[in-house]
Amino acid sequence: MENTNQHRAEKQNMILRPCTVKELSAFYRVSKTTIRKWLERYKEEIGERTGHFYMIEQVKIIFEKFGVPSGKQIVFPKPETFTDEVSEFTEAAWDFACALLWKDKIFCTEEIALSKNHLREFFTIPNKSGNPISLSKRLSVFCQRITLTRMFLDYKPQRFIPSPALWLDRNYKYGFAGTLKWFKWISEERKENPYVREELRVLADLYCEYIKTKSAAEVMNKAGDYFLKKNFMHLFRIFSDCISHIGNKTNYQLAA
Repeated sequence: MENTNQHRAEKQNMILRPCTVKELSAFYRVSKTTIRKWLERYKEEIGERTGHFYMIEQVKIIFEKFGVPSGKQIVFPKPETFTDEVSEFTEAAWDFACALLWKDKIFCTEEIALSKNHLREFFTIPNKSGNPISLSKRLSVFCQRITLTRMFLDYKPQRFIPSPALWLDRNYKYGFAGTLKWFKWISEERKENPYVREELRVLADLYCEYIKTKSAAEVMNKAGDYFLKKNFMHLFRIFSDCISHIGNKTNYQLAA
């Protein structure tokens, strides 16, 4: 009986995350029409949705205005301690994604924690083949998919990326999950020709080297030798901005 009650209590826990109108209506057990009327009263304080979602900061305001949904216990994601190898790769992936996609954005503690939880899941979900996980390979794949996203945004500046807590969620098909089809196409082409989109792999490998050595000067020299000679000026600027952004972040943290 005790285990049953504990299981029920655990089912009532809800991690604070981006929510749709449909999800909010289900939480409060009212119709979507009703929840929209409620939200309209505080439209200026809550702000506009990002696509179909209210972001974490907005959901917090909604809960403050209407109360925590009955039977729910809100669980705030906790920041990781970064002591194991997976956490180190998670941090490296977070830095890379922020540098390329959210360089000028500031996020709340809960947003960052939930985003890193998504990344940790990316690095720990088992391979379909059952083979051991290579964290270095997964970081390389991650960096290539993020770089493809950045190039897409530069090509279509009218498009935008929602907050990382939503975009990095593997259940959000319009986010990072959607970049898998790009990478699968490249992977299939590489079976015939290993040099297909080699520049993406080189950029990812250089970033992995930077994470290991922390030698920005050496890595940037290698990047210049490859990208400038191959006439990939755009990718050189992306990589240069990335290393500079991460370096500035590190220096700020040390100074603090």
